[in-house]
Amino acid sequence: MDDKLYPLIGTLVGGLLTIFGGAVLAYWNRSLARQQERNKIVREKLEEAANHGRQTLLWAEDLYRDLAVLALGGRLPEKERKLNPAVQLVFIAKIYSPELIPSVNRFVAVVDTYHRLWTEFMAFPQLFPGATNEDRAAHGHRVGEAHGALSPAYERLVDEVSQLVRSRYL
Repeated sequence: MDDKLYPLIGTLVGGLLTIFGGAVLAYWNRSLARQQERNKIVREKLEEAANHGRQTLLWAEDLYRDLAVLALGGRLPEKERKLNPAVQLVFIAKIYSPELIPSVNRFVAVVDTYHRLWTEFMAFPQLFPGATNEDRAAHGHRVGEAHGALSPAYERLVDEVSQLVRSRYL
């Protein structure tokens, strides 16, 4: 081979490696940007999930206030009942963070128990026609215990969400 071809071959190989390296770098940079954008969206959705958990607590507090008003012999004003915000929490977990589903399910189970007991208490005379006032008071006590379990369940959920965000999305 001619000695004059070595510099030309070296230049061609160097140019090809530069083009190839630039393409790989551009692809890697684009995929990194996509991953960062996805992490940002998931982090925002997890923050939204925690907010829906908080909204669920406020929803439960509203129900509990209604129960207290009725227990004291008052009448409830006509108002539109809100849907349980925990439903949104479940959707967010299933779509954006499946590893959070067990935590969400534990929280929702506590909320569902509270809501079931609350609903039974509100319809107590129709559901249990032969029940005494003591029976109703005992059921009211169970509603109160279920209500007391909501905040600790929410705190566990928030701890698990924040741990997930810190470990994977920051």
